[in-house]
Amino acid sequence: MNQSAPTPQGTAALYRMLMSGHVCPYGIKSSWLIEAQGCRVDDQHLETREQTDAFREEHDVETRPQPLIGSAATPSFHEWIIGGDASAGAS
Repeated sequence: MNQSAPTPQGTAALYRMLMSGHVCPYGIKSSWLIEAQGCRVDDQHLETREQTDAFREEHDVETRPQPLIGSAATPSFHEWIIGGDASAGAS
């Protein structure tokens, strides 16, 4: 890993794209990473482009999947694994 992952406790809300014809593979991987850190996943699906764009604007994030613990954004899958290049393969 390029960055150390946070030590989550409790439940993390994971916002990820799950649309007809598209399941974000990074969302699935993010869920696995969160669970591996000992945190429960509250899986929140973004089912339309409009929901996805509204989420990004509301939380001021560039990429999804986006885990939130409480109201704080945690590193995205790309920040944990790829080292912060959120543009590479973002869904």
